[in-house]
Amino acid sequence: MKKILLSMICFLSVLPVIASEHVDSKLVDKKEIFFGSPSEKGTKHISIISQDAYGQNFEATLHSAIFAKVVLDDGITYSRILLPDGGGNKIPGNPNIESYSQMLSIPNDADIELIIDEILWSDTFINTTIDPVQQPFPDVALMNGERPDERLPFIKNEDAYIQMAGNIAAPVTLLSPVYIRGKKFITARYHPIDFNPLNKTVRFATKVRFHLQYLYPEIKGNEQRRQDPLLNEFPHKGKGKSGTNSNFEIDTSLSASQQADYLIITPPEFIHAVTPLAEWKRQMGYQVYVASTDISGNSQEEIKAFIKDAYGNGTMTSYVLLVGDHEDLPAWEQIGHSFHGKDHKWYTDFEYSLLDGNDNYPDIVIGRLPGDTADQITAMVNKTLTYQKKPAISERYNHVLLAGQFQDSNSDLKADRMFMEDLHRLADFLGPDYDFFDQTVDPFNKGFQIHTALKWDSATNKNLTYGGWGYGAGRIPPPAIVPQVWKNQGIGDRDDITAIINSGVGFVMHRDHGYAGGQGWADPQFISSDVSTLTSNTLTPVVFSLNCATGWFDGKDTFAESWMRSASGGSVGFTGAARVSYSGYNDLFHIGIMDTFWDDYDTNWSSKLYPTSWKPAIALNRAKDRVFTHYTANSKIAVLTARLFNWYGDPELELRTAKPQQLYADHDKSLTQGEITTFNITVRTQANLIEGARVALVFSDGKSLVGKTNASGHIVFSNIKAEKSFKITITEHNGIPYQATVNIIPAVTPVTPVTPVTPAKPTAAKSAASIDFILIILMIALNLMRNQKYSKSKR
Repeated sequence: MKKILLSMICFLSVLPVIASEHVDSKLVDKKEIFFGSPSEKGTKHISIISQDAYGQNFEATLHSAIFAKVVLDDGITYSRILLPDGGGNKIPGNPNIESYSQMLSIPNDADIELIIDEILWSDTFINTTIDPVQQPFPDVALMNGERPDERLPFIKNEDAYIQMAGNIAAPVTLLSPVYIRGKKFITARYHPIDFNPLNKTVRFATKVRFHLQYLYPEIKGNEQRRQDPLLNEFPHKGKGKSGTNSNFEIDTSLSASQQADYLIITPPEFIHAVTPLAEWKRQMGYQVYVASTDISGNSQEEIKAFIKDAYGNGTMTSYVLLVGDHEDLPAWEQIGHSFHGKDHKWYTDFEYSLLDGNDNYPDIVIGRLPGDTADQITAMVNKTLTYQKKPAISERYNHVLLAGQFQDSNSDLKADRMFMEDLHRLADFLGPDYDFFDQTVDPFNKGFQIHTALKWDSATNKNLTYGGWGYGAGRIPPPAIVPQVWKNQGIGDRDDITAIINSGVGFVMHRDHGYAGGQGWADPQFISSDVSTLTSNTLTPVVFSLNCATGWFDGKDTFAESWMRSASGGSVGFTGAARVSYSGYNDLFHIGIMDTFWDDYDTNWSSKLYPTSWKPAIALNRAKDRVFTHYTANSKIAVLTARLFNWYGDPELELRTAKPQQLYADHDKSLTQGEITTFNITVRTQANLIEGARVALVFSDGKSLVGKTNASGHIVFSNIKAEKSFKITITEHNGIPYQATVNIIPAVTPVTPVTPVTPAKPTAAKSAASIDFILIILMIALNLMRNQKYSKSKR
């Protein structure tokens, strides 16, 4: 490292600085070399051949490579080798050698042994010196208009070249295992390039067969894998039945924080302000615990230990909400930043999400309400509850604002960066055809209305081209010439941004420079004081501010906080980098976010770790995985990117993308006390059955049953014992919640009816007998009367 720094100082003093143009923009003499049939191009680079309980067999294949030449600022002509969709850990100054990575799921209780079975090498290429990696471009501007990316020094680490000459690296290696929410994974890296700087030679491992062997302990433990409640948050993709809940049987031996799957940590003075949000989450079926910092502790170590205890020893906490600004509830301290300096202190909530293993993959979904006062927290809570429970009935949720710049610092009519390219791609994906995709028929249109606020460094009546560089399979090659239909979007400024947001949009994306001090967007300019003029009231957007430093939240009041704290507008959720961030990494980050909402945004990748979701806070986790997949989790800049982007807002909030529709439900309105029954619910709007609606049955003792409806809008809860009335809350990302109470009717003890005795009707035989009896009585009476007369006559 000392050698690198000395080289930088030397070059800074004697060499001209490079322009804001990436090495790949200066390549010449490109030539593609095929190692197999050209028809194989585009197939997977690492494929599973077979697997069983004892291991997995793989084949890694390189189909082609592109050779090119480039002259760098030291005057040397270097070879640039581009692998299709290649990535890797790009260390500034080191040889620019690309590789491939693939995340693999492995048994939790197994150690892994990598065995390389066969390597097929290509011919050796001579007179080849691979170019050194240059520093990434910071997406930053200074308030005086200066752009630091225009004065980056040339850098080359001679020691790294010397060391590589003496080492023959294996073409396949494994990174350290990672643990995400109780599951174990490992990354296999395929390094097909074998470069010898001393001999100036390159060869390629074009095919490698290898296998992973699982090594189990002699005595297996009996520990059961815990059920992950977060899995219930995601769509069941048309399965015929759903409706499960890990929280119904609560272990009473656990503490209240350990029982929680939604954990809120707050200073005591903000408890009252956040209580309405906590109560709403309980109505949604979450086990919620509000922890005062008097209980959790108020240092970063104490707070993380508290979260880790709740997660590790309880029901596997899913969501954590931190309430208050950094000065009220501290974020995790970082010392040193590649732009701000080695002694610069800054802060992030990212470390609080790292709970399983010793890796940089988030295990929970975390958010923060960055307020200084109870009134500010109340404003954020009210916006959140309005957005989720009583949203504005508007068509504008499927309107989006895209803001950014076509940067052309040297006026060569070619974009220096990929800001405009990203926005153009997203606009064409979400809305009408803007000729980004190279297909006759528009392959994508999600039905959105696109609004823009764009800045062009070059005249739009000229032929403009996209520059930029590759960042793996996530980048779709842009059109050779910027289409006129996109240039027709024209220019936009702060007034346009204000007017569009005040009219209502579902979300905002800015992709360009941010000011280094966290003041706001540089191009087009929109800063904290402009946010205060927003009056979108109840239709508050989600903001994706993918640039530099607009997510700064420690030490001073900045851009992100102005969006979140506004009571008359602003945003309901916000993400932005806490300090200076970098191009390439940010471009791929935008793809990871959008691919969380629409899994076809990146057709070449899908996360093995974080499923698709409408929740922006989950989208951040998935986007970080996307960056790690390309650059590896060993890359310092990739890890820095993961630390920089925090979520401000409710971590459980879902993005609205259409006009809110009232949800209705068909179900029994009452049950008979004591009966054990199957409870059926069908969820619909006035027009349609709703798949993926989240249904919660919440009982008086705090227990709950939660599940999601299937493709028929149906969900079944089995073995419901009717004891006390319970509440139903049904939510869906574009729905207005349905809430109802199911009453319990007391059982009535059945009474045996008493049948009255009715005299029987006389039969004919009985009637005759009765007449005879009467005649006999009359005869006896007559005889008695005669005897009495006889007695009188004798006297």
